[in-house]
Amino acid sequence: MRRPPSFHARALLPTLLLTLALAACCEPRTQEARTQEAGPVNRMNLRAASDCGLADMGERSIVYNRDGLQDVRNAFLNHFKLDSGKTEIKETRHVLAMRSLRDLVARIDTTGTQVDAVRFDHGLSGGAYRPVVRFLHQDRGTAEFRTIDTTCYWITGHTLDTLDAATALAWKKAYADSVWASPHEAEWVRVKEGSDGHDIPTAEWFRYTEHIIRLWRDNGGADSLHLVINCISENVCYSSLGFVEGPKPEYIHLLALNMRRTANGEDLLHSNSLSAASLKDVAVDLGTVCPPRCK
Repeated sequence: MRRPPSFHARALLPTLLLTLALAACCEPRTQEARTQEAGPVNRMNLRAASDCGLADMGERSIVYNRDGLQDVRNAFLNHFKLDSGKTEIKETRHVLAMRSLRDLVARIDTTGTQVDAVRFDHGLSGGAYRPVVRFLHQDRGTAEFRTIDTTCYWITGHTLDTLDAATALAWKKAYADSVWASPHEAEWVRVKEGSDGHDIPTAEWFRYTEHIIRLWRDNGGADSLHLVINCISENVCYSSLGFVEGPKPEYIHLLALNMRRTANGEDLLHSNSLSAASLKDVAVDLGTVCPPRCK
């Protein structure tokens, strides 16, 4: 088995993918290519899934318009369920005030440890999706991302509040024990049992400045804006998530972020073809999936 690159190299992948995706969507096309299009480009697939060699990304799209986001949200509901695949998971979207997130990050920064990333661990409570939020710092010597401390947070009333360790652990355990995944269409397996000899990812983290703050600023940067965290799924090559070998594409629990005008207002998503090198009015999946790229 080929040895995977360093954690730092793997952590750079989402930013690199965004650059490649936005460049690809803006690439000039011939008149023939334009006239052959059946409709708008709703999501930007970087590479079609094939044999999942180490260079194959599968169908992870990175950027979505309104229709594209709905497609991958539906895919999550179809491939992640409760009761052996019989019952839908509730509350698969969470809305967080950017003011609450930015204020909390500012307070943590004053302690002397800068917030470089936000991690969402998948949790479950009462049949509803409950993300457990933690903050990461990138070590300036090793370039590794580590949790700043043991404090966990949850989204309540569109703000972040502390979550006791026992509840955080219970939510994450309930997700692993109770959620069933259908990685390859026909089969259903418990998340804790894994798939194809590897762990099923149970968390995703996003760079704070490069991803979340950029999304906020590209959409105007108003204090009233809210971050929407969407459960999504796409047919992804597990090998591409951590540069490790994997047998075939599978549906993986991912997260996509978009901006909302106010807590109960309009999602800032357009329905046009994805063609501009900007994160305005789009949803993005720029996260690092855990495992394989972190514990």
